[in-house]
Amino acid sequence: MNLAKKLTAIFLVIAMILCFAACSNEEAEAMLDIGTINIGFIATGDVDEDAYSALQYEQFKSAYKLAGAGDGQVTIEKDVTAGDAKKMETAIADLIARGCRLIVGVDPSYANEFAKYAAENSNIFFVCPGDVAKEGSVKDNLAILNIGKYEAEYLAGIAAGLSTESGKIAYVADMTYGTVFNADINAFAEGAKSVKSDAKIFLTSTEDVKAGIDKATEKGCDVVYSTNYVKDEETGEKFFTVPESMASAMTVNKIGKDGNEFVTGTAYNFDYLYTKIVLNTVNESFADLAKYTWGIKDGVFDVFPSTDEKVKSAVDAQKDKFLKGDSIKVDSEKLASNVTVL
Repeated sequence: MNLAKKLTAIFLVIAMILCFAACSNEEAEAMLDIGTINIGFIATGDVDEDAYSALQYEQFKSAYKLAGAGDGQVTIEKDVTAGDAKKMETAIADLIARGCRLIVGVDPSYANEFAKYAAENSNIFFVCPGDVAKEGSVKDNLAILNIGKYEAEYLAGIAAGLSTESGKIAYVADMTYGTVFNADINAFAEGAKSVKSDAKIFLTSTEDVKAGIDKATEKGCDVVYSTNYVKDEETGEKFFTVPESMASAMTVNKIGKDGNEFVTGTAYNFDYLYTKIVLNTVNESFADLAKYTWGIKDGVFDVFPSTDEKVKSAVDAQKDKFLKGDSIKVDSEKLASNVTVL
């Protein structure tokens, strides 16, 4: 059987399954088989080397298994740089040829390219975070996700603001881990300012976290928000002592003469998000994916304060507001006035 006939057969089977699933809830439970849905995953980096891509991919695979499928139906396209039209075209063509029903991208910068391919392939679902610049380009088979990481950043900012004595806080962005957005930095700055009016944030973007922290401490920062990093590659000694569950997360830490103190950590639960994406797609509720801000309320992010009761109480109080549906507005265009770039 040639490729065209194989693809036709695959899509006919999928169409029949979705058709039968629509008949009734009972029939849907009986007839729907997630094992028939092939999924494509497009990452900006190499999942074996790039930390951000690796985190996304591992949690994606975990979600796929939780949803009832296995690794065999996942095809990854790696090192697809946003804006590289040729690489994106090759990746999409390969995934379509492999019969992928759902294609997931990890980078917000994919949005416009995904809008183009969604318009050209109405029988395939496309999902990625970000914004679509061209009005009217969003199709029913495209979900652009509003990822509210800034909510977690705001909570971390509260913890940092309550922990600093100098009022100077370092935000060390690890560029090996992912893109840093103004909205996230500004939310952190606003969170710190909400509990300490004179809080100043010193921002440094680097691929050497230790060097970035050293640069910030030279400015008098006594609190650091950054990914925890290995100080000694041979011994595995950590610069910050944090709970094992926070070992690779963004953490707020106090820097003191008597040692570095863990204040709070931000957890990324992308497996929850990816499980929802897969299940919503196969259960014909794909359109619901784009209706929400995927943040604290939806379980994609969470912030775990230390045992300091003042910090914990303030973070939990704001978290409760997010859980009840409250939101914050942050500027994504320019940095807040209390942020200084080093």
